[in-house]
Amino acid sequence: MTSEGADINTTLFLAEPASPDLWDAAFLTNQYQPQHSLCFSFMFRIIVAADDTPVSRKAISYGLRLHESIPQSSIQFVFAVGLNPTSNTSINLLGSLDRTNNLEIEHDAHNTENALRQRLPDKADLQVITGEQSVEKLIEDYINTNPPDILIMGSSNRTGLEKYGIA
Repeated sequence: MTSEGADINTTLFLAEPASPDLWDAAFLTNQYQPQHSLCFSFMFRIIVAADDTPVSRKAISYGLRLHESIPQSSIQFVFAVGLNPTSNTSINLLGSLDRTNNLEIEHDAHNTENALRQRLPDKADLQVITGEQSVEKLIEDYINTNPPDILIMGSSNRTGLEKYGIA
């Protein structure tokens, strides 16, 4: 099989789980256990959207296992921090509240980043993206600018997966 001139030696298939309610978990559990290393004739790019939630920890674990099973792969972890837009209002109190809230968000994000760095392997590529947008929009913009071959993200609900047509 050829994709833009690159021969693909092995194709990775992820089977849909028996219950639609388990769809998110299919990507995060042991359903994919490689019997041997997968081989691609191009660099296979994996991005894991990560934070320090339990479901994200499973996504990180899955991404690392997938990366280990594909010798010609790179893995990158992306942590997005959505700040509140700064207010351009003449009411000083509202602008002050936004700045204070953003300081709290940035403080929490710093703690989460430290927790992620402790959880990830040494020299892991962790990109921290900060912007005055929602986390979903920040991640969407990042993957549209830096398209991966596979995006792994933990989700405790189906809305994010449905948005990307995966569910």
